Amino acid sequence: MFSIIICSIHPPLLEQVRANIEDTISQPYELLVWDNRESGKGLCEVYNQMAAKTRFPFLCFMHEDILLPNHWGTTVLDAFRQDNGLGLIGISGSKYKSRTLSGTATGMLELDRIEILHKNAKQETIALFNNPANTVLENTVTLDGVFLATRKSVWQEFPFNEKILTGFHLYDLDFSVRVQQKFRIAVLFNLCMTHLTEGGSSGDHWVEDAIRWHRHYTKILPASVHMTKGEYQGLESEIRKKWLFRLRTENISFYNKLRWFYFSGAITDIRSWPYVGLFFFGKNYKRNPSKN
Repeated sequence: MFSIIICSIHPPLLEQVRANIEDTISQPYELLVWDNRESGKGLCEVYNQMAAKTRFPFLCFMHEDILLPNHWGTTVLDAFRQDNGLGLIGISGSKYKSRTLSGTATGMLELDRIEILHKNAKQETIALFNNPANTVLENTVTLDGVFLATRKSVWQEFPFNEKILTGFHLYDLDFSVRVQQKFRIAVLFNLCMTHLTEGGSSGDHWVEDAIRWHRHYTKILPASVHMTKGEYQGLESEIRKKWLFRLRTENISFYNKLRWFYFSGAITDIRSWPYVGLFFFGKNYKRNPSKN
């Protein structure tokens, strides 16, 4: 029932997840792998090319640095079969996408949803879990690309945006925000998997893609799940502060920091200014930002 698509750059991780899929999926499947070590194609291009070759009605786009739980294929299939309006499933996302230059998460517990076991650089396992409503599925407007399951018909209607995004960033944000305009998208909380690496960086290429994407979609942002304009007033400033703090440790040039500062709206947001110094000069600052 599943066509699984992986863009690979690390053969040992690929072989590990290949064996894991075989042992755990509990459903008919095919695995399509693109070795991207030489070509260096963007993820949108790879995913579209591989998805066009699939033969099953459900598609899974996943990273190679994960391990999936037993019977995960049946779990995902049951969720889709129980709701014809469900178009996309992930394991991490948010109920709000701001105008602020950011990714699939806001950094705010009230808005972000996640269930995953994460191994850090010291190989310590950390459980990342946020499901305050204690639901199996929670509607979101964004989903992280570490694992995305969808109907092939949904991908055919909303292929990955390789015209705007030619690299390795924001493909998941773009895909989920566009899909949620027509279909329900959600974090699935009975699909706890293990993420084996710390993930990618948000450096200069990320900033450049973020500026391009947010400028293109400015008319549909912010996007949210069942929130009124009054409810999300003030959220933009809080999210800017979270991202100013988060991006302080990334390898971003001073020029691109200036561009992020301008295009994110922080330049006119006085409440976020206490975090501007951290963003520009505080790479080694460790204290968590205040919620005030």
